[in-house]
Amino acid sequence: MLSILASGSLIADPKQRTGSSGKPFATAQARIPSDGEAASVLLSIIVFRETAMQALLALDQGDAIAVTGRAKLTTWQVNGGERHGLSVVAEQVLSAYMVEKRRSAAKAPVSHGQVRSCSLAAVRESRHRIGQ
Repeated sequence: MLSILASGSLIADPKQRTGSSGKPFATAQARIPSDGEAASVLLSIIVFRETAMQALLALDQGDAIAVTGRAKLTTWQVNGGERHGLSVVAEQVLSAYMVEKRRSAAKAPVSHGQVRSCSLAAVRESRHRIGQ
């Protein structure tokens, strides 16, 4: 297995499914552009983690996506020719939509006594902006 970070665009809407054990999971397919003469690479995505599943299911066909996880190379036949792709069990899913949503939440005003959660990176960034 390979540890990868891959980005591309969804070629169909993600689907939520239920395994034989009753646990939910989600699947999707993305097209990853490639350099050189090769055609783009097909990325088959499966997600089991709740947060990654919610992030994936919030997206639609055509949306940009980036995933990290464990992948393996796959091969199949199409019209007498051999095609290659990647199958990944995604640990994390990220899209431009989620980045925009996080930025908006970080900029939202906070009322007195209200607590807002944020990442360590956001704390460091705000300290840097105010010169601390």
